[in-house]
Amino acid sequence: INIISPEPFGNKDTKANILTGYGSNNSEFLEILKICHKQEQFGISVNGKFRQTDDMLYGGGETADNSDVKDIDFSVNTGYKFTDENKVLLNISYHNSDWGKPRGFNGPTKRHSKIRNEEERLHTSLNYSYTPGNFIEAVNLSLYYDQGTRDYHKYLFSTITNKESSLELVHYKDNYGGFRLFSV
Repeated sequence: INIISPEPFGNKDTKANILTGYGSNNSEFLEILKICHKQEQFGISVNGKFRQTDDMLYGGGETADNSDVKDIDFSVNTGYKFTDENKVLLNISYHNSDWGKPRGFNGPTKRHSKIRNEEERLHTSLNYSYTPGNFIEAVNLSLYYDQGTRDYHKYLFSTITNKESSLELVHYKDNYGGFRLFSV
């Protein structure tokens, strides 16, 4: 599920949506919340998602060990329109989850049943746009910053036996920021 936040301006409007879901195979619980308040010059939307499951069951009724999932997503999108030509937007989003195969995909050897890959990411961006609509149609400036961590397990192979020799936990961290300036 990908939550896309549109520009938070427009006709005056305030609404809240809650979507709830449940899946019987792995007792999957899904909750999505969206709150939005719009005015002609100011707006804000808050979006959240929470998903949690138990272990998945194969077709024959066998449990796929360690295939449970829990993830959380949260975002805030707000902005102010000074005039029709000048506006500023701020976006903040947070993600925390288990990620990627082989979670829940153990295969016939079940060799991946102990792996727990996890990630966490924070993204922020500030955007300013000026659209005079004459010779220069638009000027846009974006500032952004991302920070993330990811823990994953990596199999090491023996060159002698050409088989797995060990499992190593790798911690990966990154942070970066920058800007983009463009005009039309």
